[in-house]
Amino acid sequence: MSNSKDSLNRRRELIMPLLQDPNPGVQKCASRALEKIESQNDLDTWIGHLKEGKNRELRVKSVYALARVPGEKALRAILEAAKDPDEDVRATAVRSLRQRNEMTIYEVLIELLEDQSAVVRALTAETIGLKGARKLVPYLLAHLSEKNREVLEQVLTALGKLGDPLAEKPLIDMLNHPEPRVRGLAVLALGELEPAGN
Repeated sequence: MSNSKDSLNRRRELIMPLLQDPNPGVQKCASRALEKIESQNDLDTWIGHLKEGKNRELRVKSVYALARVPGEKALRAILEAAKDPDEDVRATAVRSLRQRNEMTIYEVLIELLEDQSAVVRALTAETIGLKGARKLVPYLLAHLSEKNREVLEQVLTALGKLGDPLAEKPLIDMLNHPEPRVRGLAVLALGELEPAGN
């Protein structure tokens, strides 16, 4: 542990002077690098806040901080936060997964599409679209019968972003939906699909 702390401190010392670099681009890069180093330095503190579970605001802040920290340990903590009893913490975990590229996040996104909270389900559908997670299209299609309109709208938007022709027939079926906005989003999603056979 002390070796990793020493390594982070050494990096911080090297980067700090670059905050005063004559080039604004270098200054900005130094600032972003220091932010990540600080997050790594505080990894155990953030994880501890999540485990203690008393203060919701602090748990939400911890998840946001962990999103900027690379590595398996931070990811595991975010995935654990995705199971938190508090809707805000779970929603924050979903948003945080947008910054991660590990394959294990997709299993969690599938689970979160079934969350009891419509807010979490909507954010999950949006995240799947933003991540370009085409292999999750069948799970999105299963939610075209979603009763919550916000979730349904995010599912349709995500299907459009993913562009998988597998969604064509289900989207065509949505053109008869009683809600005009839903029909409109289904039309837009159809327009985004790649031609079948590509």
